[in-house]
Amino acid sequence: PQQGHFEGLLTFSGSAAVLGTFSGEVRASGRLRIGPGALVEANVHVDELIVEGFLRGDVHARTRVELAPSARVEGHLHAPRVELRDGCRVRGRCRSGEAAAPTDSKR
Repeated sequence: PQQGHFEGLLTFSGSAAVLGTFSGEVRASGRLRIGPGALVEANVHVDELIVEGFLRGDVHARTRVELAPSARVEGHLHAPRVELRDGCRVRGRCRSGEAAAPTDSKR
């Protein structure tokens, strides 16, 4: 199947997945999955993030971030819970625990 390229502000409630290329910003309530082979260049503000592809940008997750073995991230991770699977690569800082939980209610 063909995958698209999108630019701009991505907002949603619930669950969403990026399977192609996206650049811009993500501000949402819910779970975002960046699928295998996907390329995302954006700062991401979500409840939960699962990365299987490539992400360039800073992440602020309200509950958790999970990086699959195929994940490649260039940016800083902030989340109460961060799961790094064997094989993933991160270039940036990782801040987890209660201190990493966002204090603002903006979405």
